[in-house]
Amino acid sequence: LLETLERLGVASGEVVPFGSERSAGSQLDRWGEVQPLNEETIQGFDLALMSAGGSVSREWAPKLAQAGALVIDNSSAWMDPDVPLVVSEVNPDAVEQAAKGIIANPNCTTMIVMLPMKALDERFGLEAMVATSYQAAGGAGRHGIDELAAQVPVLSEKTEMLISDGAGAARLVEHEVHANTLAFNVVPMLGSMGENGYTDEEMKLQDESRKILGLPEYGVEPEPPDDAAIAEMAAAEEKREADKANKKKALLRKQQKFFREKNAEFKASREKSMAQLDEAMRAKLA
Repeated sequence: LLETLERLGVASGEVVPFGSERSAGSQLDRWGEVQPLNEETIQGFDLALMSAGGSVSREWAPKLAQAGALVIDNSSAWMDPDVPLVVSEVNPDAVEQAAKGIIANPNCTTMIVMLPMKALDERFGLEAMVATSYQAAGGAGRHGIDELAAQVPVLSEKTEMLISDGAGAARLVEHEVHANTLAFNVVPMLGSMGENGYTDEEMKLQDESRKILGLPEYGVEPEPPDDAAIAEMAAAEEKREADKANKKKALLRKQQKFFREKNAEFKASREKSMAQLDEAMRAKLA
């Protein structure tokens, strides 16, 4: 996150990293000492970027907002009518509805598919989507990646067994983080199963899609490894008839608009940062 801010040249007077009690006090190159979260340290900020999990966000995002910061949160804590759920290229105007001073962004699976779904909805009207996602081991954090990395060397030596007895091969290694052995395998389960027969991850895709697109009746049907990337396939059902060529044109226009806007934003941000740096240098020399 810090490296991204630096790469984009986001102008700021001060950037302060926060961390857990265990991380507090450690030093980050170019960013200084990691601060603990407490009532004193959170004062005086304009913007807070949070990616610390739902429980931390539920406790500290309101406190940061009350202290004067606009909070942008990357957890699943805020399916709240007073907290807008924003994908900047899809519903940027929703940021004006941040009554609590908190803006949320959706689950990564939802975010991936929102741009093409928005383009299709604007042109043809959406009624439903059937989605299949391929989730990253890293979605479970560092422990998820480490577990997969430990399984691969063992099972890569058991090619014949993987072919003839996959279940037996899977039992040759241990798994605790994921629902089953992930190496050389597809595990059709992510998250906790709810009473309605869907996992909490599948329900996020439905609920978040409906909120972001502003389609409360939008039908979403999720269908059940990778180490650090997520992929997704989605089939959309439109209200108005459209041939393949027209759909492709609609998606291409959305993609071109996205890149034009991003290039303009990046250029403006860099120019603003350079002007501020120049002004600061002139003041210092004077």
